[in-house]
Amino acid sequence: QANKISIRDLLIQPGATAYGIKAEDTGTFISHLYLENLIVSGATNNFIINNTVILTCAINCSFESSTGASLSIPGTATTTTTFYGCNFTQGATQAVNAVTSAGITFRDCNFESTAPSATSFIELSSCQNVVFDRCNVEIPGGTITNAISLVTCVPARITSCHINGYNIPARAA
Repeated sequence: QANKISIRDLLIQPGATAYGIKAEDTGTFISHLYLENLIVSGATNNFIINNTVILTCAINCSFESSTGASLSIPGTATTTTTFYGCNFTQGATQAVNAVTSAGITFRDCNFESTAPSATSFIELSSCQNVVFDRCNVEIPGGTITNAISLVTCVPARITSCHINGYNIPARAA
């Protein structure tokens, strides 16, 4: 049985709990998860998409001030995940961490943190059909090496994005 979930115009401030929103399989899969004008602030991980969410769409949402990753997709999670005009701000470790997902699009999104502690601020591995379009990545401090890391992600496209504020390590000649 399929479930369709829609959340609009909501502020979620869970405090020090593990998750702001956690979408996962609990016996029936989630066919559609639609988020609009949502603010999730202050959880360890603000937004987790777990197994068998088929379609996720987030429009004008903000995932902010997490002590972990702002967005985490920790396994074969979803067929299509799309973020339009979303903000991922002040993730203490990473803005995004996704593994083995297909069809991830970020369009007109903002990723910002003053001091992320992970090696890669946005990290995707073994993902298919990855798109970053007209996004802004600002990292004025922290210890990261990679602003965006795409490991075995094919195809992947980054177009018209602005990436600013981290040191690019020198390459050996």
